[in-house]
Amino acid sequence: RDGIAGVVVSSGVAQSLNLFLGDTLRVISPRQIESALTMMSMPSGTPVVVVGVFQSNASRDVDASTVYLSAEVLTPLIASSEPTEWHVRIDQPERSEQVAAELAASLGSAARIETWQQINSGVYDTMRLERLGSFVVLLLIIVVAAFSILVSLTMGVVEKRHDIAMLKTMGMTNTTIARIYVWQGLFIGVISAGLGTVIGLALCWGQLHFQWIRFDMSQGYLIPALPLDVQTVDVVTTAVCAVMVSSAAAIYPAMRAAALELISSQTR
Repeated sequence: RDGIAGVVVSSGVAQSLNLFLGDTLRVISPRQIESALTMMSMPSGTPVVVVGVFQSNASRDVDASTVYLSAEVLTPLIASSEPTEWHVRIDQPERSEQVAAELAASLGSAARIETWQQINSGVYDTMRLERLGSFVVLLLIIVVAAFSILVSLTMGVVEKRHDIAMLKTMGMTNTTIARIYVWQGLFIGVISAGLGTVIGLALCWGQLHFQWIRFDMSQGYLIPALPLDVQTVDVVTTAVCAVMVSSAAAIYPAMRAAALELISSQTR
């Protein structure tokens, strides 16, 4: 418009500066500020007109503080026609550390190279903390469940001490009695772990297909819904550990039942 160059601003910049399409603003570079301070004058800046507003939803930083100018406008501002930053996309993102090391070896210390993990380190630190918190919560749930099994079986031993004495009178050995309680704990663990695994996998399947938990991408989220990746090793390990803890919880009641004396057991 009237020979003024155009600029495309991010939604965050447009909101913070109250900019609309067709508005004019001045772009001032650090060199112009330094020159103005030296000459004790106001920096003139370069007038540009807003020709577009974008929202990438790729990064909150990008959407909060990014503007795009043509090279003709930008070159005089920074006194250089060379790019100061390169963005590299690779086919295998998991190899980013290796590629970064190769680039660092080729370019030397003059270049600063950051991988996508380093750029988003705050997000990944939060995810690691959430993973640790989830593990602690799951561990506490399993411990409480094991304690419940222990108390339930122990109360069963107390209530059935006369029946246990009768079984011993009929010739049942202490090992057999203990084995009954251990198998009972194992059975409870298998049923509970099986039901928990089925329900958990069903919820994961539902989220993957129906996307019950959604995100508002206008708030800076990169994905529209909560992603899930079912790891078979994790599922099997959790289920096996739950069964083992349930079986271990039955050891004390089993030992107590086996240790009951025949005479005292028959005495109510």
